[in-house]
Amino acid sequence: MHILSHKRASFLGKQHGFTIVELIVVIVLLSIISLVTVGFITSTMQGYADLTRRDQLSSAVRVAVERMAREIRNALPNSIRVDGAGQCIEFIPSLAASRYLSIPISASSSFPSVPFAVEPPIGRIAVYPIDT
Repeated sequence: MHILSHKRASFLGKQHGFTIVELIVVIVLLSIISLVTVGFITSTMQGYADLTRRDQLSSAVRVAVERMAREIRNALPNSIRVDGAGQCIEFIPSLAASRYLSIPISASSSFPSVPFAVEPPIGRIAVYPIDT
């Protein structure tokens, strides 16, 4: 009988599990690791979103600059100016162009030129000597 009570005492003295302190320490450590990981993932995703937005803005600016350059290139020579506030570029767009062979000095409704077709006649005509 003495042996049986000795076995029971040694069995009760052994630990078969975790103490509550050990569980709390593990939970705290896992929480800290999770917070660091979530912070890293969040900052990475925010960086990707910022990069995507910057790329969209730079594409829009590139398209606007290319269009401005094309329209200014096709403007009537020496018609480009900046408005009084310095906020806007003004110019007279050219719808069609040709070269004239000779031009009358007096009033006339026509003059010989290299043929070009603008149907119907629109706007005004600007006679501008390019080669002076």
